[in-house]
Amino acid sequence: MDQVISLPTGARTGATNGGEPAGNPVAEAVSLVSHEVRTPLTLIKGYVSTLLHLPNLTDEERRHYLLAIEQANDRLTHLVDNILDMSIIDAGRLTLHPTEGFLDVLVRRTVRQMQAQTSDHLLRVASPRPLPALSFDAGRIEQVLVNLIGNAIKYAPEGGLIEVGLGLAGEWAEFGRPWRSTAPPPRGPLQYVQVRDQGSGIPPEELPRLFDKFQRGSSRQHRAVRGAGIGLYICQAIVEAHHGAIWAENRPGGGSCFTFCLPAAPVTGH
Repeated sequence: MDQVISLPTGARTGATNGGEPAGNPVAEAVSLVSHEVRTPLTLIKGYVSTLLHLPNLTDEERRHYLLAIEQANDRLTHLVDNILDMSIIDAGRLTLHPTEGFLDVLVRRTVRQMQAQTSDHLLRVASPRPLPALSFDAGRIEQVLVNLIGNAIKYAPEGGLIEVGLGLAGEWAEFGRPWRSTAPPPRGPLQYVQVRDQGSGIPPEELPRLFDKFQRGSSRQHRAVRGAGIGLYICQAIVEAHHGAIWAENRPGGGSCFTFCLPAAPVTGH
């Protein structure tokens, strides 16, 4: 039977000022989300109007407009799903349904799916050996993987290699990082995933706020990438609900590296 795990309010890290965007007024966050909703709606309306008023379109032209409508709808659905997840997290009602599975199998499947979405990037899995089974919510962890790999694609528009590494650490101390959650760090071994890209990296001053709600990069390149700044906030909540941790850092040779780790032992309920 699946275990259901609720994430208590306050178990998350990264949110500041009662969950409001750090240093940003609420109006800016509302404006950002409104813009992200309005853009696909405007595209859908425009393409539907074209189809209605130009009946003599060729089959190829008609297919082009229908595909554009489908893409805009997918973008809008993704945003709505993220907003719903955000509201669930803020209410402390995030639930997990962990089952025993293999993290490396899920990573390889997700990488294949994401590779089909880009021809400019090469996605590669780096795993020294198969990992043992562990208990986790595969749907939620896939959501984290899709977000991290999708960000690597978006923020490296010129292409390049995106490497997804997997490994096993004996204990949290091996990562050499402070434990920031209010919950105690996990005991025993942890499995970890790293998403490494060749993009422009992250301004050092933004790293501490990167997983805050509505947080987006301040550089011109980052602002040019669409998004509401919700995805990483959701990723952090999902990983911490598994009693794990997630963080980001810049790579010495350029680009960024996002890492998350999960306890290798079975997940237990609160």
